[in-house]
Amino acid sequence: MTYKYPDAVLMIFCKAPIAGQVKTRLTTELTAEQAMQVHIELTYKTLQLATGSNLCPVQLWCTPSTDHPFFTVSAQIWHVNIQQQKGVDLGERMNNAFCLAFNTFSHALIMGCDCPSLTEQDLEETLTALKQEDCCVLAPAEDGG
Repeated sequence: MTYKYPDAVLMIFCKAPIAGQVKTRLTTELTAEQAMQVHIELTYKTLQLATGSNLCPVQLWCTPSTDHPFFTVSAQIWHVNIQQQKGVDLGERMNNAFCLAFNTFSHALIMGCDCPSLTEQDLEETLTALKQEDCCVLAPAEDGG
C-alpha cells in the first residue's frame, strides 16, 4: 500500500462493543443493545473513512482487550493493525499510544471511533499541519467528550 503520508499513523481508539458499556449517554432514548449497534456502525464508518483515504497507515487501538471478536473481524475487513490500549485512564492510554507510535512514525494522530462528521479533507488538513515544525493539532469533540 502506498500512502500520501507514510511517516504518519492514524490511531483509532475504540472500546469493545459490549451492551451497557458503550454509548451509554444514548440509553436515555435507546436500549443498551441499540446503543451498542450505534457504536458498531460509527466504528465501521470511521474505519472506512480512515482506510479508504489511503493517507497513512491506520491502527485500531482496543480496550479492554484485543481478544474481542469485533476487533479481529474489523482488522480483517479493513486491514488494520490492532493494538492494546494500556493505562489507567484515557490520558495515560493516549500518552502511551503516542510514545509507541513515535518509535516508528514521525507524526501521529489519535481519534475516537465515533467521529461521523470528520471527512477525508479534515484528516488530510491535520496531516498537512502536523508536517509543520513543533506542531500539535487539537480538534474539539462535538459530543463534549
